[in-house]
Amino acid sequence: MGNTSIRDIKYFGLNGVFRKSLIYVHLNRYVDVCIIGGGLSGLTAAQTLSDTSKVTIFESRPFLGGCLASYNREDYWIEHYYHHCFVSDEHLFSLLRELGLSDCLEWLNGSTGYCVDGAIHPLTSPIEILRYPHLSFTDKVRLGLLTLRAKSLDLGPLDRVPAVEYIREHLGERIYTSFFEPLLRSKFGDRRNEVSAAWLISRIAIRSDRGVEGERLGYLNGGWHLVVDEMERRLLNNGCTIEKGIPTTSIERVGEKWLVNGRAFDTVLATIPPQEVARLSGIGEFTAVPYQGAACMTIGLDRDVTDGIYWLNMKDTAPYGAVVAHTNFVPRERYGEDIVYLASYFGEKPAPSLKETMLSDFCRRFSVPESAIHWSELAVEHFAGPVYTTGFADLIPAYEKHGLSLAGMFSPPNYPERSMEGSIIAGQEAARKIMERNHG
Repeated sequence: MGNTSIRDIKYFGLNGVFRKSLIYVHLNRYVDVCIIGGGLSGLTAAQTLSDTSKVTIFESRPFLGGCLASYNREDYWIEHYYHHCFVSDEHLFSLLRELGLSDCLEWLNGSTGYCVDGAIHPLTSPIEILRYPHLSFTDKVRLGLLTLRAKSLDLGPLDRVPAVEYIREHLGERIYTSFFEPLLRSKFGDRRNEVSAAWLISRIAIRSDRGVEGERLGYLNGGWHLVVDEMERRLLNNGCTIEKGIPTTSIERVGEKWLVNGRAFDTVLATIPPQEVARLSGIGEFTAVPYQGAACMTIGLDRDVTDGIYWLNMKDTAPYGAVVAHTNFVPRERYGEDIVYLASYFGEKPAPSLKETMLSDFCRRFSVPESAIHWSELAVEHFAGPVYTTGFADLIPAYEKHGLSLAGMFSPPNYPERSMEGSIIAGQEAARKIMERNHG
């Protein structure tokens, strides 16, 4: 092989098996890697590792993508959970270039509003914000100044400050009760008082790219399933094994090997929460990361219910915290109907009969007859994302612990707010550490 590098081999245009044979000869080490979880971190890690290792992915569900998975309707695809990206997501853009999907990325305007006492208040343009009756002019100025300062604030010290305390101290009680408290309640429920100001300021900063027509957000024309499908296709072509519908039931160390579901591997990368790794492996030293579940209903219907607004937050008490009108963001013509998400979060488990409760409330609240609903689906994810409590920074696990590799929503790039960008970085960084450990 001489001075041939891995990059050289990658571009030989050889099939996955033969290419890996050349790599094995060159490196004198063929590493058998098991990746638990076929979400974005797992797929990204597999892509990084697949040129130098034999990779097997175990995914408990019958499809890949995790929270990025999609429904395949008759004429289109639509995500289980609403998704968009931001102008700062450079690693995502790099992945799209690598997958040949850059031309599908488009930038659209995302409008926002608030539902208060049954009335919809648009809050996109400066004029609309000034007209909002539930905050004083002084309140609006304070809120605007915080938005302008958010990107420059040091998040480190804010990790131990409760968001509730920060809002009350810097913005006042009225802004908290009239604006932030309903948002925190819908997002974190009974744990809202534990959430850190680091999360809050990060959230404000990332959502501050606004113009008079709304927030500039990215979406993939055709749907984010294009990313998942293309990654799967390339991984299979590169010799990876992908086993869907295979939940992980055990992780065990035996000599120099790890047994996952009784099968031997050199290395294991887990993208599931650390407490789940502890449960499956019996290694009790993994610190539990606080998580919450998400129940997201997707509805296809024949009308717009949010007065043209993309993201409508609910101040009124409802079994969902936001109504996300996808077709007020992405052109309706692509789907032939309106599409709405109802976003809900829960602690240990969702409320009984949640789908019926959400749909009934939605139809009543927005005067939608049953005949207007074309279809509806409820996606439930028990580990939808971390709850960024005070002191969360101390809970973030390293990429390697007790001989196992870890990467996912709980990893450093996803603090203090999870994103597709953070999950991609986490998968890549964990994979590189595996390669360094095994190949030097």
